[in-house]
Formats: sequence, structure tokens, C-alpha cells
Amino acid sequence: MGINPNVHPYWMPEFFGNTIMVNGKVWPNMNVDRGQYRFRILDGSNARFYTLWFQIVSPLPVNPLPFILIGSDGGYLRSPVTLTKVTIAPGERIDILVDFSSLAPGTKVILRNSARAPFPNGAPPDPKTVGQIMQFTVTANPGPPPATLPPILNPTLNPYPSLPIASKQRTLVLWEVMGPGGPLEILLNRQK
Repeated sequence: MGINPNVHPYWMPEFFGNTIMVNGKVWPNMNVDRGQYRFRILDGSNARFYTLWFQIVSPLPVNPLPFILIGSDGGYLRSPVTLTKVTIAPGERIDILVDFSSLAPGTKVILRNSARAPFPNGAPPDPKTVGQIMQFTVTANPGPPPATLPPILNPTLNPYPSLPIASKQRTLVLWEVMGPGGPLEILLNRQK
């Protein structure tokens, strides 16, 4: 039930639940071959940020598993970037490559979240609930070898595009209308 059921029965701004869902399943496991996988990730939460990283948990916890960021909301990046963590915001998308080829069969890898809620200064995530996204179990099956990426993924994307100087400037104001139970609606320049 929302915080203002007389206005709208389900509307709840900045909802921070305690269950993470991936492709319609709660905390799923995916068996992966010993190869490289491409994952397209969308932060579908309405308020929660995620700082994502891959924790190798068996046989013993070790350093995070690195991955390669190749794309974002704007498409392919100009160049691939190797990371161990990435933070995404609600509605944001990323495209990554994860290589499981160096891991022994039976190894468990958990995609973890370490972002606070609300971001950036809220409560730390509970490692047993919102601190884990999903698990991967490495099989004995060989997978395809890691892709050899070109140094430039998107040659049409300039690293620092030069934009023309704005001829007009305007201010748009985001208004939050409060009611007795909390926020009722959000308006742009006081318009619906």
C-alpha cells in the first residue's frame, strides 16, 4: 500500500525494498561455462543505486573478479574499460563482459551490491538481502575464448565532444507536492 492511499493506492516514491529481482527471479543462480559472457544490466529500481562487483566465494573469498565495461546508455563506449566495481543509478544501463575462464569448476561467484540507500549516505546494504544480486556457478564445460576487443569500440564517439555555446538558458524546477502522508506528486515547473 502506498503512503497516500486516498490519492493513489500504490504510489510510493523512493521505495527501498529488501528483495532483489533479476529477470523475474529473486536471487537466481546461473550456471556458466568457463568462458566470457556479455551482460546487459538495467537498474530497474525506482530509487536504489547499485555499486556492482563480482565476489569469488568458493573455495574461499578472494579479490573481486574484474570485468570490462563496453557500453552505457549512449551505446558502446569509445574504448573498453576494465573495472572491479561500477555504480549505476535508477533507469541507467550498462553493458559488460565477464570472463569466468580462469575459475575452477564448482566456483561460486556472487554479483554483490555495496551502494548505500538512499545513495550516497544512507544505510549500507544487508549482505544477506540487498547486498547480493545473483550467484553464478562455474561448470566444467569450456566456453568460448575471451573476445579480443579493438582499442576503439566506437570510432565516431569523440572523447570530448565540443558543444556550441547555448544561445538561451532556462531553469526547470522539479516540484514535490507534499500531503499529510508524504509526497503526493512531482511536477515540472508546477505542471503535470
